[in-house]
Amino acid sequence: MTTYARIAEENQQIGIQKGEQIGIQKEKVEIVLKAFDNGVDIPLISNITDQSEEQILNILREHGKVV
Repeated sequence: MTTYARIAEENQQIGIQKGEQIGIQKEKVEIVLKAFDNGVDIPLISNITDQSEEQILNILREHGKVV
């Protein structure tokens, strides 16, 4: 394998990993919003999504759910 091909393959793998991370984060945001809309309290949402309560509050603020 040439150096160029190896670098291209490594960059492709990095891109795939970043895309997966973005998708996972988007899914967590959707879960946070749906859970909050259904009356689930923030500490439980935090536990379910493995995000801090501050991260949960930031997501809710960004989407106009809390002030």
